[in-house]
Amino acid sequence: MDFAINNLDVRPNYGLEIEDASALLGHGDRKNSDSFDYKDENGEYIDLSDPKFDDLEVTLKCCIVADNRSDFWLKRNSLFKELRKPGYSSLTVEDHAMTYQVYFKKSGNWKKLNELDNGGKTAIMFDLTIKVKFL
Repeated sequence: MDFAINNLDVRPNYGLEIEDASALLGHGDRKNSDSFDYKDENGEYIDLSDPKFDDLEVTLKCCIVADNRSDFWLKRNSLFKELRKPGYSSLTVEDHAMTYQVYFKKSGNWKKLNELDNGGKTAIMFDLTIKVKFL
């Protein structure tokens, strides 16, 4: 198992291949801290005593590989049903030895790598954008 969503291995359950998960190693942007600009002092005072950070937004390059057209739709619909569940989903990345708390934001850039009815395997690439809860 390279990747799992809510403890379900993505390859057999959804035919999902994730090209690279390195973006998950990033860090959310720092939120603006309170600042004060006193008229009788030079510069400004920025309160850095308790910094806060945004959740990390990541776009993963993905591919669903299926046996045929009906298998593609079954895997695609199952994947998005799982991602749209209420609350955070867990995304386990074996290579990172880490489980991230994420939620689905959007998908896009869908591209067929071969025809859905060619009698063989079907592969469709797409971008999956998720938000990663700040740890």
